[in-house]
Amino acid sequence: QQQRAELLVRATQAGLFEWEAASNRTTYSERLKEMLAYPADTDTSNWPLFYEYIHPEDVERVRGLLLSQLRDRSTPDATRLHEPADYRVRKADGSDLWVQAEAISLTGADGRTLRYICSFIDISQRKQQEIELSDRVKTIRDLFDSVPIALALRDPGGRYLFVNRTWERYVGAERDDVVGARVHDQFTSPEAEAMLEADRAALERGPDAPVEPQDFTHRGRSYLQTRTVMNDEHGRPMGVLIASIDTTEQRALEQQVADRAKFVAELVDALPISV
Repeated sequence: QQQRAELLVRATQAGLFEWEAASNRTTYSERLKEMLAYPADTDTSNWPLFYEYIHPEDVERVRGLLLSQLRDRSTPDATRLHEPADYRVRKADGSDLWVQAEAISLTGADGRTLRYICSFIDISQRKQQEIELSDRVKTIRDLFDSVPIALALRDPGGRYLFVNRTWERYVGAERDDVVGARVHDQFTSPEAEAMLEADRAALERGPDAPVEPQDFTHRGRSYLQTRTVMNDEHGRPMGVLIASIDTTEQRALEQQVADRAKFVAELVDALPISV
């Protein structure tokens, strides 16, 4: 059974840390020492608790988490599973390593922790991918926020998935209050019904047949809107992307030109001469 357990631990590439209350002894597995960039035969009998190797920016959070787990007396005579946690550890060579830690505590009759065992798995590659993805998402969000066009993505049911900063300015609402809400929560019923009807028409046409730009009026201002159906990676409609540009000033200028042209035409027609 011990050999099987060792093979299993080795197969999962997990490092183990164990603390025994009776002897106040800490034990580090060979794999954990390897993860920390120490030789396998390093004597760890005098090593402190594991939080001494936590990254400085994570140490207070992890120290508090570890101490709260060790001091928890709510489950006497039990094996208590703790919530997993992700954090960085500082290796012997000064570099950092992201780990996922999962711990269990064995408690006595009074609820005190008798043994504390924690496994660590190297998740540095996954974390690097998450960080890179987060950076890309932030770049895309910043890009969308910088364009002078209002962008809003709604799912087929009319729920907002995304809005940019220009949309916030046009509509006068904060994205934190909008994302997850429905159209009827932001607009009057006639406006909302008209917008949803336009969304449904775009969904029926599909992503390869974009709807012609349409005029839209809100709070006394005029906008020109286009709708594009967005599909997910499986080709299923994820929602409708609505792009709006404020044409109020342009409409006003066009009206002024039209009024002046009409005035000139009427003036010429009123003159008692032929032109």
